[in-house]
Amino acid sequence: MRMIKAIAICISLWITTPLWAANPDTPQAHGAVCDGVADDTSALAAWAAAATTGAALYIPHGTCTTRAAIVFPSVSRISLVGDGSGASRILYTGTNTSNSIVIIGPGGVNCVTQWTIRGISILSNTAMTGGAGLLFNGLCRSDITDIIADGQDGNGNLYIGAWFNGVDRINLRGFDLRGQADALRVNGVTNGPQADLLIMQGKLSLSAQGLHVAGGFGGLIVDQTDIISNNTEVLIDTSLTGTSNRELMFGPGAALDITSGGAGVGLSLLDPGSNSSLYLTGTWVASSQGGDCISLASAVSSWDINIVGGTIFNCHRDGIRNNSSSSSLRLNISNVQFRNVGGYAINSTQNNSNISISGITVYAAALGEISSNINFSSYKKIGPDESYFAPVSTIRGNAIASPTVRFYTPGAPLDQKYWDYFVDQTGGFLQGRAINDTYSAGNTWLTVQKSGTSISRVALGPHFGSMGGTPTVSSCGSGGSIAGNDTSGTVTEGGTASGCTITFAQPFNTTPDCVISSPNANPSLTSYTYTISSTVLKIFNNSGPSFKFSYICIGG
Repeated sequence: MRMIKAIAICISLWITTPLWAANPDTPQAHGAVCDGVADDTSALAAWAAAATTGAALYIPHGTCTTRAAIVFPSVSRISLVGDGSGASRILYTGTNTSNSIVIIGPGGVNCVTQWTIRGISILSNTAMTGGAGLLFNGLCRSDITDIIADGQDGNGNLYIGAWFNGVDRINLRGFDLRGQADALRVNGVTNGPQADLLIMQGKLSLSAQGLHVAGGFGGLIVDQTDIISNNTEVLIDTSLTGTSNRELMFGPGAALDITSGGAGVGLSLLDPGSNSSLYLTGTWVASSQGGDCISLASAVSSWDINIVGGTIFNCHRDGIRNNSSSSSLRLNISNVQFRNVGGYAINSTQNNSNISISGITVYAAALGEISSNINFSSYKKIGPDESYFAPVSTIRGNAIASPTVRFYTPGAPLDQKYWDYFVDQTGGFLQGRAINDTYSAGNTWLTVQKSGTSISRVALGPHFGSMGGTPTVSSCGSGGSIAGNDTSGTVTEGGTASGCTITFAQPFNTTPDCVISSPNANPSLTSYTYTISSTVLKIFNNSGPSFKFSYICIGG
């Protein structure tokens, strides 16, 4: 019987005692009630102050109330664990509206390390005007999982949900954060912790800024996270440190979605930068209710910005708006899909030659695909199977000898007038370009250039025609002349001539096929012979001098 009872006690302890600690310290051990009614302020303060290096701290199921900040000492290797973010709660009921509620770390250039924080929530019945629900003041090499600071189901009283004030190698997973100002704020500390925060599998919502990167920070990675229904989803500036951020990366699982304010922006970059890098790889940026999906301020300078893949969708104004003219800014946009954009897909309000665009797809942009201040010679097109401005205009394949391929629509807005591509591969071909002449001012031309010189042009519009350089005419008698180009033209013989030699302005690759005919002129050419090579068309007239004839030559 004693054996059975002992086994029962062991099983009970195994079930009720957390696996991470055999003897955890709880607020209840210091006199807390944690029923959501009793004042647990003194007990919580004593519980936190008693923590020593290597301690196991446990908040059982319940709501612990406090009227003051809970400040943990500067110790490392701490486990702070609850029964789950929906079960173990700390509720602030104090009158001070500017303090933080839970504070971990010493602040300054030092940090505490190896904390495991899991399964708790921070709430406030007081409408806060400052501070954070969770303030990490120099927390390094630690893991935080399953936390709520107010969150989507909260009352909106926290000022900042969670604030990382100087961190180094932190994993933040499974979170729900909300604040009147910032749902999540992060910044570096000069000469202190300032790098490596991995943010995954969480939600930042219903705040002025969902994620606020406030200066001096690098190594930020955001993925599998929904940043939604904030006035600005992501704000990047230097407001807290005066120093620029460094490496900021958003992955394919990151969504910046449905801004809530009247001038809402998906991502707003205000930081001037200092050899800084911003990467959006496969990221969803959508539904800016009053502004741009991505906005770069005029002060932005020393940034290398790469936006690769992903979707930019339902933007009230521009998909990507650049207000910087800095030559130090490098903006690379590749394989991005734009849909339902209220302004331009890509708009630069300043002249900037450091914007490279390739492989983008635009389904609807009210003002056009690209604005006029973007240097079109920067558009690079490489590869055997890429599209540009689909579905109304697509280029596939590659052109021979690295020419520039230019689409030109006279009379169209400047952003839709010249579309250039530099193709670096050889031995391929250009095909599959569907052109719609939607502008009444003229035709739509496809021009192939090499070394800046036009070598051929095909006009597609009400009529099919061809253009290019004018051939030279010789051995054609006194006053002999030609009107036309290598592909087609009309030759008038001079007096006493019995033929003409036409030297093509641009040699054909192979001997062309030519058709000779007499135009509606008098006298007409009735008897003639001719020879053709890749460089010269020679016509011998057996009908007498001063005749006119036309030619059409088609070849490679």
